[in-house]
Amino acid sequence: MQGEDVYRLDAQGDRFTLLRRDGQGTWMGQYRFGQQAYTYADFAARCHYHQTAADSHFKQGRICTRATPDGRITLSERRLIVTTAGDRQERELVTETEYVEALRELFGIALVN
Repeated sequence: MQGEDVYRLDAQGDRFTLLRRDGQGTWMGQYRFGQQAYTYADFAARCHYHQTAADSHFKQGRICTRATPDGRITLSERRLIVTTAGDRQERELVTETEYVEALRELFGIALVN
């Protein structure tokens, strides 16, 4: 259980399915996976797609995210999302200057003109 969400892991041979129960009690498949090991090279084609395809989520707008020891920090356009120990705080950065400062302070990214 995470918050009000309830999850279940079902095994089908050497494959597993993570299911989540919705508010009406219906179990919905979220992910299906196995325990096969992969190398970084196995992901190269999909990474290339995400970086170059016009319909890729990562080509639709500016996004930067990083894991922290107890959560995640994400900057999606001017929306700053900080999740710490399951507590999610979200706020809109008003100006482009705030956006540039957030990149520098939170991600160590300094934009140059």
